[in-house]
Amino acid sequence: MGQGTKSRGATARDKRSYDASGRRRRAEERRAAVIDAAASVFAAQGFDGTTIADIATAAGVSVPYFQKFGTKADLFVLAIERVTVGPQQRTVDRARDELETTAMNLTRDEFLTSIATLTTEWNERSYGMWRAWANTDDPELRARWEAQMADIRAEWARYLAFFDDRGWWRADVPRDEQVAAVWLLTMAETYERMKVVAGLSSDEYTAWLRRAMVAVLVGPESG
Repeated sequence: MGQGTKSRGATARDKRSYDASGRRRRAEERRAAVIDAAASVFAAQGFDGTTIADIATAAGVSVPYFQKFGTKADLFVLAIERVTVGPQQRTVDRARDELETTAMNLTRDEFLTSIATLTTEWNERSYGMWRAWANTDDPELRARWEAQMADIRAEWARYLAFFDDRGWWRADVPRDEQVAAVWLLTMAETYERMKVVAGLSSDEYTAWLRRAMVAVLVGPESG
């Protein structure tokens, strides 16, 4: 009798635990869907041209729902982080770490092709949000943008220096110039000019980016 009561109690607790888990999952899915909707609206209308009401309409939620996200700028940062991470939850840093791990087994040409391919993947997913970030007049986001650009350039400097001992990079061009050129070539704005404005396909953009990086980093004699 006691065992039966315990069993029924355990079953009730299991059901409550299952229900709570299901609610958390649904809440997380809803939150992700709202952030995805925010990213889509921000990319289409820009940060300054987007209101919380616009996002609420697109996401099918009420305006008060957004209180949990903080300011509109906070929501924008969450949205750009999500589109940069992507559907496979692979961050840019993680992708580069994976490339560095395998780089010792890659030829120089394979390595440059991998960089170009990864850059295309990141930009296809997020260029609209980066454009919105670059063009905002919001002082908080402008400060974050400038800091992010400095971080990206510094990251490229560290990343390229990692391969100095391979003897891959040309020595007749200053390293600062090479870093600045790669930073410019891989930017979302450059992607938009080449693919959206000039009309290159994804494959054509990837091939162009690879050739451009060869010219900057290797030189015409080895390209």
